[in-house]
Amino acid sequence: MMATSTIQINASTNETNLACGIKSEKEIDAERLKQKSAIIKDSGLSEAAYDKIYAESSATSKASWSRTSSANKKLACQQVKP
Repeated sequence: MMATSTIQINASTNETNLACGIKSEKEIDAERLKQKSAIIKDSGLSEAAYDKIYAESSATSKASWSRTSSANKKLACQQVKP
């Protein structure tokens, strides 16, 4: 389902932006709510299904960041910073 992929990408991007200090948690929460509303409207996905997919994807991304070396984190952040 296309909505699932979009949610997974959004969650990963949001975690990267947070880990790299590009955006604050407050900014990410606001964006996530906008993304959630749009995806639910466009896909017909339930709010509970969205929340489950987002939480799982966010946890996966956080776990990946926690296993990443400092040097690789720095490199990754340099690549995504505007």
